[in-house]
Amino acid sequence: QEILKAKVNIHDEMNKLMLSTMEADYNDVSALDDIFKLWQKNALLLFLETDEENKKALDNIKDLAKALKINFSVQTIPDFFDENQKCLLFSTALEALANATKHAKAKQMTVTFSVLNDEIWCNFTNDGIMPSKEIAFSGGLKNLVHLSKEQNAKIDVKVDNLFTLSLIFPTKNSSKE
Repeated sequence: QEILKAKVNIHDEMNKLMLSTMEADYNDVSALDDIFKLWQKNALLLFLETDEENKKALDNIKDLAKALKINFSVQTIPDFFDENQKCLLFSTALEALANATKHAKAKQMTVTFSVLNDEIWCNFTNDGIMPSKEIAFSGGLKNLVHLSKEQNAKIDVKVDNLFTLSLIFPTKNSSKE
């Protein structure tokens, strides 16, 4: 009964957050920062238990993208991610959306997965305005780097004709060596 009550509470909070997001002034960077911090906090609560909750969490991220007027597409999330990796993956998606909105004014974000050289690459690519200077790993990106290190993962960025934020995990085989 307590678990059900907690889940209802979380979903109520998420609904309030969705409404706040939809009504936010997208030119107010401070307000957007606050909203994305709340999204990250609430998202972590949703990502921890079952596949059904993971699906709901991904649906919430898609709803956020829609509210931000970003076309968000994601490949099927591979089964080999554990719950902690999924949590970091979803947090990275939220940060990528925040940055794509605030800094790049992106209209499209695509999430893809690949395995390359004993690493699992989760790429968050957007079509926004390219940065005019080197990417500073501060704020949310700095937090992601810290969280990634806790899972023996890393964060990377690539700027060419598109901007890609990558979350890179070692494969299970390479992490045992």
